[in-house]
Amino acid sequence: MGVVIEPRVTVYQVEVLGQPVTVVESGGPATIIETLQQGPSGAAGDAEIRTIPFAYNNVTPFPVLQLPYAVLVRSAAIHIRTAFNGAGAALELGIAGQPGLLIPANRNLPNRINQYRTNPDAELAPNTQILLTITPGGGATQGQGVITLELSKL
Repeated sequence: MGVVIEPRVTVYQVEVLGQPVTVVESGGPATIIETLQQGPSGAAGDAEIRTIPFAYNNVTPFPVLQLPYAVLVRSAAIHIRTAFNGAGAALELGIAGQPGLLIPANRNLPNRINQYRTNPDAELAPNTQILLTITPGGGATQGQGVITLELSKL
């Protein structure tokens, strides 16, 4: 059975010489409009996306994620959803001893609603703690966002 897509036009999926073919019939001779072939199988996907909310008044450094296994951090993003209103507000995403490894302070503006993304391709060992260093700024009364990490197992 075909699928009628407009009056007197029917589309059929058939097999010709072992290949899947799309056929359109419109009252005249059938016309082959597309031949499909199976492509090679790709590698199994291993990317994992993690999202972690944070706010201006969280403890700093804020523990974002404890890694249970070795990973490659493909991308890291800070999504500012409520702008920080403190003078001199700053954010850094990294690890102990390297607080800006994933996103340094000069790659984001906490006082502006926006998304700041990097592609650090950083390899991190099992049990590494990813940390967000939060400087809310003088007189801060607001500021919040979400950290998004794209990770692949090593």
